[in-house]
Amino acid sequence: MRQDNTTLLFGKGHLGGFILKKNPEISWTQRKDSQGKLFFELENYENFSLPTQIKTIIWTIPPHTMTVPFLTKLPRNIQIIFISSTSVFSKGLIKNDTVLDPRTSNGKLLEAAETHIKKHFKKYVIIRPGGLVDQTRHPKNFFNNASKMNNANHHPNLIHTEDVARFVILLFKSDSIWNHCYNLVATINLNKKEFYGKYISNKKFKFIESHSEEKFFEMNWKKEIGFTLKYPDLDEYFK
Repeated sequence: MRQDNTTLLFGKGHLGGFILKKNPEISWTQRKDSQGKLFFELENYENFSLPTQIKTIIWTIPPHTMTVPFLTKLPRNIQIIFISSTSVFSKGLIKNDTVLDPRTSNGKLLEAAETHIKKHFKKYVIIRPGGLVDQTRHPKNFFNNASKMNNANHHPNLIHTEDVARFVILLFKSDSIWNHCYNLVATINLNKKEFYGKYISNKKFKFIESHSEEKFFEMNWKKEIGFTLKYPDLDEYFK
């Protein structure tokens, strides 16, 4: 199948692989030079030249200090779909337009990238997924090497990787949902101890509760644009 030479995926990792399954015609970059593929290393971005036919880029590379310098090189008329994270928020009831309040180093890197994108690009979408889960990234493996769980009384903020990929593909079918930010999580009624605890056999494992305010995401925007999750009940999915 021929590749789509107007859309370029940066970061053919776990999420990138799901996106390409949904649309195999999208072109992509890779870190190892190979015939017929576009070689790209963010650490050496100054040597990269964006092909002139590219109109849209999909950015799935994890937080990096070189993200903003690279994005600065791109023309303003490039459409960008940027995968951020819910780590740009800290606590409380959160909507798509809630002011960013990152507390981690990765969250602050993403905040800087989001700020630049909103100022620099004429057409963009920022997607902030919760933690990615699926049969490869199964919750049963999340605490294999841990001895404790902080905030065990808080709810997990997770999303199936395929639902993120489905939302990315939806963007190509609608002009009305561009120039917005979208938080993407599945509603989980169980707290972390209840959700992850069934996979933890270590009897000495410590579940540490917190009295701090947790993060809750308002997801009514999905109805407004006609998007539904394929995997809305992650507890049921992983049974």
